[in-house]
Amino acid sequence: MIDKIKEFRDGIFALRTRRFGTVAELMIEVLFNYHQSHNQFRDRYDSATDSRVEIKFSTFQHKGNKGEGQFHLNQGSIDWHLENKLVQWLDYDELYSLFSAQS
Repeated sequence: MIDKIKEFRDGIFALRTRRFGTVAELMIEVLFNYHQSHNQFRDRYDSATDSRVEIKFSTFQHKGNKGEGQFHLNQGSIDWHLENKLVQWLDYDELYSLFSAQS
């Protein structure tokens, strides 16, 4: 991994939860051609389906949760999430390029 990509990756994971979520929102916006929300009640807007889009990402693990929990992946649920929720894989080079193209 080249230094600028490693620095980019490490910078993303050094962000506080809300800023990490903003990075995720921007990534999803570009990947799916979503637009800024029309109000503060949703994260993005999908003009193709005329619908509001809510995007959730977190780096926080809730203490004491057992099993699945809200937004959690674990050994027992990862296969289901990969089969039902995975849209596409991106490596850090591709993510860096995605954001660089938007500048």
